[in-house]
Amino acid sequence: MELIPIIHQSGFAKEKFAALSGFLADGRARRDLVFRRICRRAGQALAGQTLAAAKVAGLKIKSLPVHLVGSVVERNGLVRKSLIAALEKERSVRVCRPALSPVLGAAALALRDAGIELSPMLTKQLAASYRNAARVEVRKL
Repeated sequence: MELIPIIHQSGFAKEKFAALSGFLADGRARRDLVFRRICRRAGQALAGQTLAAAKVAGLKIKSLPVHLVGSVVERNGLVRKSLIAALEKERSVRVCRPALSPVLGAAALALRDAGIELSPMLTKQLAASYRNAARVEVRKL
């Protein structure tokens, strides 16, 4: 069975691709040189985007905090290892667990840009409201 036609189908969601990537990275494909090269290049590309974003944001901190978020980075150790290695070649990094989901992180940045101080209490309230909203059943009208 050919893999390329399957992943190019319109119904093949990015979550399925991430799961496939993780499955391959944990299995026999881990030893495949082409697969390893693809994963290494993916990590290097993500590192390039991360460094560009840090530069545009004007981050002048000594150790760049890196929050590993996203299905491929979370599920594929080869991509994750390449990403961290490529970042560490350019500057000091600190890999840490994000306090908020990407959506809440964006909301927190918007609040900060609006001049609202992000206290630990406000951060907890944001996280709690997001968890509560996820539980609410959305009904069709």
